[in-house]
Amino acid sequence: GTTGLMVFSIHQNAHRGLSKIFLEHQVDKRYLALVQQPPQPETGEICSMLARSRKYNRMVSVQHGGKDAITRYQTRLTSAQGALLDIDHGSYPFVTSSNTTAGGTATGSGFGPLYLDYVLGITKAYTTRVGSGPFPTELFDEVGGRLAKRGHEFGSTTGRARRCGWFDAVATRYATMVNGIDDLAVTNVDGLDQLEAIRVCVAYRVGKQQLQYMPNDLEVLKQCEPVYVEFLGWQTPLDKCKS
Repeated sequence: GTTGLMVFSIHQNAHRGLSKIFLEHQVDKRYLALVQQPPQPETGEICSMLARSRKYNRMVSVQHGGKDAITRYQTRLTSAQGALLDIDHGSYPFVTSSNTTAGGTATGSGFGPLYLDYVLGITKAYTTRVGSGPFPTELFDEVGGRLAKRGHEFGSTTGRARRCGWFDAVATRYATMVNGIDDLAVTNVDGLDQLEAIRVCVAYRVGKQQLQYMPNDLEVLKQCEPVYVEFLGWQTPLDKCKS
């Protein structure tokens, strides 16, 4: 689901069997947290649990073995939306209806926050947003259009065109803080291949004041103008890079 938390347990070769079960039973992932640990339930038992979950619209939680089992089987929990859409820590009221930050893994899965030992943040080499809300680095020119076209920037659920802008380091610092991110994976770098110059927002300016952080006041955020550092583009295709 795009408005909730998707939870997966990856261990041994079980993920293939579970994927098949998900497809066969059409389980709504927004209401399902399936964490599999030893002794491994038979496929029939899992199918039965998933079928009941679909029928009663309830969360199924297989919990035997505690934290040792979770650690042994390298449980991975993934969020579906960006940090600034979080209902508590996002740019309210331009948010979704759930917690999309890393803290949502506890409420979404039933495992306490101390079970987490690593948080990987994923961001693009430029910034995008679907729908309304403040967007200091948004581009309204040809560059914004090129980013959207090259990156196929359309909402995965709604199909709406995403708004595109330069990479926002201020927003990224904020997202890193509220998520407790350990490492950051930057994607869509090849979307910048054709640009002669590339900008990165390193601060906001409101009147004569320069901010290194994202303001809590939405009205102030709407007034923020980006402070950019500009770099020369590489203008070389990256899609064939191997290292």
